Amino acid sequence: PNAAIHANDHTIEIQIPFLQIMDKKCKIVPIMFGDPTAGNCRILADAVSFAAEGKKIFILASTDMSHYPTSQSAYKLDNETLEIIKEMNLDGFFSYLRREMRNNTNPELRTLICASGGVGTAILFAEKKGANRVLVQKYANSGDVPGGDKSSVVGYSSVLFVR
Repeated sequence: PNAAIHANDHTIEIQIPFLQIMDKKCKIVPIMFGDPTAGNCRILADAVSFAAEGKKIFILASTDMSHYPTSQSAYKLDNETLEIIKEMNLDGFFSYLRREMRNNTNPELRTLICASGGVGTAILFAEKKGANRVLVQKYANSGDVPGGDKSSVVGYSSVLFVR
């Protein structure tokens, strides 16, 4: 394994407390996505579906949202991204990300979403399992904490794919 892949990515280990608080014994298969494209999301979603046949599993995709805009800009950008995710349209999701980053006029914005491959795979897997809507559980950004710097934030959200 290439340890450098994990050097700046913490999407897997930050989920361990969530899994522990569920208070259920579960096995995890951590997957990190190297080349997030719609095609690769389809390959992974198909592989997970095949491997999970007859088993009770769930996909937990972990990602940050916008990076480093102002708090006010993050709310706008992240809510637009969440609206696209709620459409559960993989190609539309990737088109939106490419278009918005290409047309970006906000010099502070570094990304709209980090782990687009994980989110894309979760959309497809949920769809395969019959999910037909997305519930946004919570949204906040790093400027929302007491004493948080609202001039440069990272956005966070929790969503569920349900049927």
